[in-house]
Amino acid sequence: MKMPQVRLILGLAAVAGAAFLLDASLAGLHGANPAKYVPSQGNFSSLNDSGSPKNYSLAFFLNCNNPYYKSNLALFESNLKRGDYLLVSGPAQRASDIIKKTDEIRTSTSPGIHVVSVVVFRDISEIMDTVPGLPRGFDYVMYDYEGGSGYSPEFTPDEAASVEYFAEARDAVGKYDKNSGSSASLLVSPPYGELHKSGWNWTLAASNMDAIDIQLQAFATDPGIQDYAKNIVGQIRKSTGDKLVFVQLSIIPTRATIQENIGALAKLQDVRGINAFLIFYKNNQRQDLLELFRMLHR
Repeated sequence: MKMPQVRLILGLAAVAGAAFLLDASLAGLHGANPAKYVPSQGNFSSLNDSGSPKNYSLAFFLNCNNPYYKSNLALFESNLKRGDYLLVSGPAQRASDIIKKTDEIRTSTSPGIHVVSVVVFRDISEIMDTVPGLPRGFDYVMYDYEGGSGYSPEFTPDEAASVEYFAEARDAVGKYDKNSGSSASLLVSPPYGELHKSGWNWTLAASNMDAIDIQLQAFATDPGIQDYAKNIVGQIRKSTGDKLVFVQLSIIPTRATIQENIGALAKLQDVRGINAFLIFYKNNQRQDLLELFRMLHR
């Protein structure tokens, strides 16, 4: 991450549960001179005997503002592996709590698990007004850019207009880094389901973010999901080879079953350039998470 400017991460498909391989250590993120780390590209080349992906990393959000926080944390501490990501997240109103809990979790998790702090926004106006004044220590500012009630009121499938919003968010993160002495990055999470017919140039879009969460959960059972991912990630990698790229799936029942998610992971395992698969879930889905880990034979 750069100092003194903060980097933005754009999320395409809520990689709320996706895995991301990262070689560099996060140990110095909150030191006097926080350093930027460079993610390595994932390698998902083989299957285990059950037909599940074998070589892959996963990523999960851990919402620190809900009654299931402690039980979900214990579950992740028992099941995450080296190279996985735990995104300790919440709204700006819980900023100090997010940073505190992230630091605490880093001391209790196994080496090689990437525990990062994420403050989440959905409205560009709130990003511009709030981010520059946040307390020091965030790793990522997430712009959950998608349409629908309760999401981004400014959302549009028009790429030119969207890129302007991403640039504004990135500028706000830069001001935050300068004001607080942090080295945050911008993470944007665009929904491919709402954008796939718009013909986006993902090289251009990704050049205006530091990290991206490509929301592909709407295509978990689509036979073309591998081709979609290859096209998007291939374009993203043209903008930079070291950008953090999540591909998001979801175990929320209205999206896909656990078995369907495992099938999607198997199809996506050969797509080069993905750092991790972000698996999205509801806070009360502890039993489903346990079943996911059991079926993945990790």
